[in-house]
Amino acid sequence: MKAIDRPLTQLINNNQQFIIPVFQRDYSWSTAQCDDLWKSILTASESQSFLGSIVYISAGGGAGFGKWLVIDGQQRLTTLTLLLIALRDAIEERNWTGSDESPNVDRIDAYYLKNVFENGDRRYKLALRRADNSTLKTLTDGENIDELDDNGSNHSPRILENYQHFKNLLESDDCDFDVIYRGIGRLNIVDVTLERSVDNPHLVFESMNSTGVDLSQSDLVRNFLLMRIDESEQAELYENIGRISKITSELLLRGSTIFCETISHYKPSPANPFDSIKFTRGSRTIGTPGMPV
Repeated sequence: MKAIDRPLTQLINNNQQFIIPVFQRDYSWSTAQCDDLWKSILTASESQSFLGSIVYISAGGGAGFGKWLVIDGQQRLTTLTLLLIALRDAIEERNWTGSDESPNVDRIDAYYLKNVFENGDRRYKLALRRADNSTLKTLTDGENIDELDDNGSNHSPRILENYQHFKNLLESDDCDFDVIYRGIGRLNIVDVTLERSVDNPHLVFESMNSTGVDLSQSDLVRNFLLMRIDESEQAELYENIGRISKITSELLLRGSTIFCETISHYKPSPANPFDSIKFTRGSRTIGTPGMPV
């Protein structure tokens, strides 16, 4: 594990992509939390402000392009990205120009939102999950958000709500784009990079999320398994697990005992993450401690 203190903008201003794993919860920050970030940015415009930590691990990527799985910091990264999109759009709509150091549409796009020399999904510096991701891509590309359906089946109302909230703040008469841009540049984080050969990303994920909404035992085991496979395969496996869970739930509701295995204990140790995973069927334990399930 390597941790350094540096501006958040330095972290994202590279030819790379931060990916929110499929097992992470959807984006959930409220407008009140967006207001807290806004206040931190106004404070940071005069002196640096600490935003928290961003924890991630390599997901490959290839020569000249990095891909990173975000273990902790999803909400902060996503909210700051929404603010940068809103700032870019407000500048364009107002046809605003400042000094040579002022923010402009091309600078915000190239530094913080898009990998301008990449194609396809690699073009986006931040990749969320499911409806969150399709909505963020629409906003990043500057497309018409009115074309998104009204029932929320292909978009994230929370993403749209917070984007519009920032737009409203930026459109106020007393808002100075230079002040906001300078404040964003002075937001500091603890940049934490994990190494697969040394660190256990699952234990880090579990400890970093211990203060949030409790994860169920099945969530923890699912996440543990997903973290052990390549990022490119996680989405398909996640969907398959979801289908199995749905079928199992329906059978249990009908009184079926076909799927009666339950996870009786799950507390992996750093030395051997498998030694405490046990499954039971009735009173009989299935599986041998120390062996992968």
